This record gives sequence, C-alpha cells and structure tokens, in this order.
Amino acid sequence: MRRSGVQISEAAPIEKCCSALIATLAVNALLLGGIAAYSHNTGSSATDNLSSFAIDKTLGIPNTVFVALTFIVAFGFILSRTTGGRRFTAVSTSAQAGRAAGLRVDRYTVTTYVLAAMCYATAGILLAGYVRTPALDIGNPYLLATITAVVIGGTPLGGGRGSVIETALAALFLTQLTAFTDALSAPVDDPARAGRRDRGRRTRPERGRRRRRAPRNCLPAEAKTCIKALR
Repeated sequence: MRRSGVQISEAAPIEKCCSALIATLAVNALLLGGIAAYSHNTGSSATDNLSSFAIDKTLGIPNTVFVALTFIVAFGFILSRTTGGRRFTAVSTSAQAGRAAGLRVDRYTVTTYVLAAMCYATAGILLAGYVRTPALDIGNPYLLATITAVVIGGTPLGGGRGSVIETALAALFLTQLTAFTDALSAPVDDPARAGRRDRGRRTRPERGRRRRRAPRNCLPAEAKTCIKALR
C-alpha cells in the first residue's frame, strides 16, 4: 500500500521468515522424504562414465579437486571483482543497509539459495559417482559438516561477510582432521566410514573355554593342584 507517496510492502522479508540454517535442514528433510517416496527406498548405481570421472586422476590429482578449485576460483572472483558480488556482500552484511541503498535484498537472497543448491547438487553427483552405489541418505553426514566449515572459515552463523577461500581451507582442515582421527581408530561421526571400518574388521566367533587336562605324571588325587600350578 502507499502512504504519503511512499510504497510500503506488507510482505515480510525472506530473512525474517526463516534463517538459512533452518531452511537448509527443512528442505533437506523434504527432499529426502520425496526421494524416498519416489524411489521406494531403493537406490540405483551410478553410470560408468560418472564413476570413472569421479575416481580417475589427471596429472596425479583427482578430478574432484579440479572441480572444487573451479568453483572456488569462480565464486571468489565474482564476490570480489564484480559489481554484483560486492552488492551481494553488502546485502549479506546488513540487509537494512542494502534496502536503504535501493538494493533488492530478496532477489539476492533467493539467488544465494539457488547457487548453493547448484553446488550441493554438483557435490552430490560426484559423491554418487565415487561411491558407485550410493544410499539415499549418504549425504546426511555432510549436512552439518558443511555448516561447521563455514563457521570455522569466519562467516557468522546468522549471516554476514565471509570468504570463499577461508571456507575452502576450513573444509580441507575438517577433512584432514576426520582422516587423522579415523587413522587413529577414534570414533568419528561418519556412518560411511564407520560402516567400512566395521565391515573390514574381522572378529572370531566366541569359543568355549578349553578344558585343561592335568599332566600325565600327576596322580588323579593331585589333578586339581597341578592345574592350579599351570595357571
């Protein structure tokens, strides 16, 4: 509606409706339920081309590293060298200041979710190719890990100014920390690693205690004494 020639929107801003963390968890639950209903809780195998691309190396470096570097360089350049990236940084730092400057905050917010979904989809496709036969919930262990990497990288949990390179370094640090704790056989909150470790661990079936026999030179009356001496 209009008051004194100024147009006032009665719709609530997107960032006031729900936080990014709650929106991420909610959409993940909805999508996981929809996929489970569509596929009847039955997974499928990745194609041979996708598996070979996710597993193979180029110049001794995994192809997934090149994909990650491409995204890091592209988004780092956009945020720091373009006008849209600077506006996005201003909006993420202060939405009220962005509105005062005449920026469409809701448009930048929706664009952020779309670009994030594109990155998540790319990571999920590469993970499916690496595992070859992924389960429906294979991405659950990485849900909160991504949020942890963002916070360690210096971005406030409620939103604000951040760095793509610092977030990437934080993700690399968490990956190395998880590999280090897994090498030490420490408990890691990663069902995929725990499942592989449990399958690879060989355990012998329990057997009853073997009954010890007294030596031949012991008399029948002294059998118990001889057995105690052997212990």
